[in-house]
Amino acid sequence: MVQAQKMLVYAFLSLFLVSFFPTNGRCRGLLEKDRPDHVAKTIETEYGDIYDCIDFYKQPAFNHPLLKNHSFHPETRSSSTPKVVVDNNANSWSKNEMSLLDMFRFKDGGCPSGTVPIRRLSNYHTNWKYPEQDVSGIVFALGQTKNDPSKKYYGARGEISVWNPQLLKPNQYTSAEIILRGGNDAIIAGWTAGDQHCFDSECGFVVTRPDIPLNLVMSPLSKIPGPIYANSFFVYQDEKNGNYYLQGGKDNIELGFWPKDIFVGLANGATYAGCGGEVYTEGTVKPIDAPVMGAGTYPDELPEKTNFAYCKFQVVDDAHNIVTTPYLEEFTNNKEYNAVVTNQENAKFIYFGGPFPVNV
Repeated sequence: MVQAQKMLVYAFLSLFLVSFFPTNGRCRGLLEKDRPDHVAKTIETEYGDIYDCIDFYKQPAFNHPLLKNHSFHPETRSSSTPKVVVDNNANSWSKNEMSLLDMFRFKDGGCPSGTVPIRRLSNYHTNWKYPEQDVSGIVFALGQTKNDPSKKYYGARGEISVWNPQLLKPNQYTSAEIILRGGNDAIIAGWTAGDQHCFDSECGFVVTRPDIPLNLVMSPLSKIPGPIYANSFFVYQDEKNGNYYLQGGKDNIELGFWPKDIFVGLANGATYAGCGGEVYTEGTVKPIDAPVMGAGTYPDELPEKTNFAYCKFQVVDDAHNIVTTPYLEEFTNNKEYNAVVTNQENAKFIYFGGPFPVNV
């Protein structure tokens, strides 16, 4: 009998730039051998993760070939934030949603001014290569915008419940995420467990917050039949400077940005937005050995919140307002997993999970 792996669940960011920066294993955390000689401070968390406080200008993001001549500085912030369109309580987030300041801020105040925290990865995923788009390996269960090239989305926000799914085989991962895509570019933010793919700062993301790290351990975690805990991930394109900024938590903390210079397909908004689950397993396995998505439950009817992974989803429209889109459809590429889009609280909820239960 295969022993299930108990994984730590991490927040993560991914950036896929197929046109000029393929994700072929180059996107990863800061390995021990790559650690700069000068580290202003080292922080170890209660989970044993180590973060090095690196000079802002020496962070991995600036190794990106298109950012060599950048003019960013530690105080770089967004110049505008999308406005929330009041729609009854559609913009009211769960009382169990996590606060980044309360849950993830370094206890001692974090890194010194002018430096940012970069997680140190010692011999971690050094053999990982991002898989080709083989449907037997990668499975999605999402709520997504309908295919309409005339529509543009300038951001996406998802309140996503946080779980600790089981993985039964090596070289598997499971995640819950929001997605923005345009042409060959895609930005993904969410939480993941297992063999993670494209990591944070080496994918062109510029860290600006010294006291809240990227790739952080998510805690507390949801359980069936409760309580349910969630975190929000908000990615939006600045209306003035064109950068894509990331905010997290119910306190809308700005963590950093993807510079506009690294985009082609996402240079002027996205043509696709979605939220839900993604799993990967190397090769082809039977459902009994497949990665668990979300809570591991299969939503095939109107779900109860305490039994399923969910995403409360909104987008940023042409007027740069945060709105609940009426145009969401369900998508999955494997019948063992499912997604259900519902209308609740004047908002769109996407319930997702799997694999399909057997002998029930």
